[in-house]
Amino acid sequence: MNSLRQKKKLVTRERIKSTAKKFFIEKGVAATNTRAISKECGVAVGTFFSHFPDKLSLIKELFFEEMDLALQNSADESYIESRHPVTFFEFYTDILFSFYGNNIESTHLVLMDSLINGGFFTQQMQVLQGKSIDKFCKVGVDRSVAQVFCENMAANFLHVLLGELSSSHYSAQNAQQRLTELNKPFFVSYQSALSSFNRQKLRID
Repeated sequence: MNSLRQKKKLVTRERIKSTAKKFFIEKGVAATNTRAISKECGVAVGTFFSHFPDKLSLIKELFFEEMDLALQNSADESYIESRHPVTFFEFYTDILFSFYGNNIESTHLVLMDSLINGGFFTQQMQVLQGKSIDKFCKVGVDRSVAQVFCENMAANFLHVLLGELSSSHYSAQNAQQRLTELNKPFFVSYQSALSSFNRQKLRID
């Protein structure tokens, strides 16, 4: 009986999410309210709130699912395994800039909530920074220096993203180009460290 009840709850939750997604695409996030979603689903508003405490919770769940899907679908082992930390970092930011641009309303809401309360954005950047730091260290860059490099790369990403979100014409392509320009010093630093690392390796061999 419990498993049947759980299955029914899951079906209702998914129906709410699919209806909300349809409304968000057709009408926009701001123009869609919880009452309209509940009515379309054939459930009471109280049932909606038993699944999602507020509209933002629903928006965030849909947002994160779509973002994970975008990242998974764009995964490229050649970049994931790339030794170059800046190339690796910017491979993912390119995907994210496009995703955010396709989900402007949700991005504004979710990003603001994350920056105020600490959340997905901070965690996401920490993961990318950690992997990029390791790639710098593999060519002999001191870890503390590598950390500064990667923290600045993440700060550049946020700076560019906020700039694009505040403009009237969001452009993922422009955002990525601006980020690449800002990250040039770290690209050059890695190349210099790699050259030095390879020369030292040749002397040892």
